Amino acid sequence: MWFNPALIHTDALDNIIRHNRPRAELDMVELCLDVMERNNLTQYCFCPNDIHALLLNTHVKIEKWQILKVLKERWQLQPAANAYRYTTYNIDYTNATNYMAVQRTGRYYTVQRDFLEPLRC
Repeated sequence: MWFNPALIHTDALDNIIRHNRPRAELDMVELCLDVMERNNLTQYCFCPNDIHALLLNTHVKIEKWQILKVLKERWQLQPAANAYRYTTYNIDYTNATNYMAVQRTGRYYTVQRDFLEPLRC
């Protein structure tokens, strides 16, 4: 049998879908929002290697392919068209915000706070 998805779509179904996301995605959402909140940012730019290093420093075991899968398949983000200069953040325990701004060059991804807020559980 086939049912139109609109017939069975409810708020409870949205809640179940939101809470059954992969653990890698939940960790990435929390990390990105933490960086944005502590540094008063509306968008966050990073390469997969940048976020991988941050997640490893926060004791989250994750592989780079999991990060790329979340970025490309789940969030459907596209990297910058060319290698440009961007500002990303590293962990700095001597700073009050716990993050230090670093200038790098590469094909980075940009994520907006408005996009991540609904993904937070």
